[in-house]
This record gives sequence, structure tokens and C-alpha cells, in this order.
Amino acid sequence: MKTIQVQMLDRNINSDWWKKIIQYFAKQGDKFKIRCWNEEHEEIKKAQSYGRVSQNGSDFETSIQGIVSDNMIKEILAMPEPQDKTIYNKMTDFFTFYVENKISSEHYGTELYLFNVSDDDIETFKKIMSPWWESFSISIIEEGKMND
Repeated sequence: MKTIQVQMLDRNINSDWWKKIIQYFAKQGDKFKIRCWNEEHEEIKKAQSYGRVSQNGSDFETSIQGIVSDNMIKEILAMPEPQDKTIYNKMTDFFTFYVENKISSEHYGTELYLFNVSDDDIETFKKIMSPWWESFSISIIEEGKMND
């Protein structure tokens, strides 16, 4: 199994690639965690519709945990692209979207890690990302080796 690391380079890209990755890798029944900054009240409210506030948060962030449902995936894929792009070209409203042992979407989706991916998953990933490949720094890591 391998890990894919994705770092956005192009600040003008839209969230289509992110949604396609989430659609492929996140599955019903997976455990998830969403983290939002405490002042992101609307985002926290959205996240709470999918799970419960966890005690694992900090003084600065709220953590929501639960189980991925088909409805959750459909809603996340249908969410309009975030309009606040002053600091980040946000792909999602959630600062962190983590699917246990599969996806770690950090910094509003501008940094993404895919864990435990098979060779078939890598081929699907490459097909999904082909229109945007040059807009990212992408590494595929296997057994301590790094391959671009």
C-alpha cells in the first residue's frame, strides 16, 4: 500500500478535483473527523449535521466525529465552493476533513493525503487529477521511497 501527497500550487483552481477525490475515496461506514476553528460557526453547524462534537478538540478548534453516510457524501459534493478565499483558495468549508486510514484533507483542502492506496487507486487518482496535474505538487510514497 502507498500514500499519495497532494499540495496545491495554483491558487486559482476550483474544487472539482477535490470533490472527485472525496467521491472516490470516502465510503459509507468510514469513520470521519471534521475540525473547524471555533469562530467558524456556520461550518461547525454544517459539520454537526453529520456527527457529534468530540471532546478531542482544543481551545481553538471544534472537532466533530461520526460515520460517513451516503447522504453526507452527496451533501459535501453538492456544497458550493467557499467564497472566502482571502487566506486559502478553499476547496471545502472545513479546515480539516479526515476519513480514518484513507483521507486527510488539510488547510481547507489545499493539502491532501491519501493513505493505504492500491495500485488501482493510484491509476484512478491519476485519471481524476490529469486535467489539473500541473497545478499541484504530487508525490506517491511507497516503503520509504518517494516517486513523483
